[in-house]
Amino acid sequence: MPPARRLIGLLVLMIVAASAVAAALAHWLADDDFPTWGISVWWAIQTVTTVGYGDVTPKTSTGRFIAGSLMVVGYAFVSILTAAVAASWMTRFRARRRGDPEDPVRAALERIEQRLERLENG
Repeated sequence: MPPARRLIGLLVLMIVAASAVAAALAHWLADDDFPTWGISVWWAIQTVTTVGYGDVTPKTSTGRFIAGSLMVVGYAFVSILTAAVAASWMTRFRARRRGDPEDPVRAALERIEQRLERLENG
């Protein structure tokens, strides 16, 4: 697996872990704002993804601190994830433009061209 794909997988795992930790902290430390595990998980998902519907919002200082922390983490992860995906695409694009022999699509096209030449030349 290419390094960029491993990085993307790691970032997604970190986003999920950060959301789960924030949901647990919110439920345990700010239980007035997040009385059930389901509400805290829903809130963490909409916060880390920056959707923020507003149907669940913290009202206590502890809840707002957790929310602010998760927002910063969410923005950072989304930025890094976007950069990793863009870098991966650019690496593939450049490899194809250069005619990199390690590019599987390029290699398959070259094999097809060689077979066609053999068929044409008889």
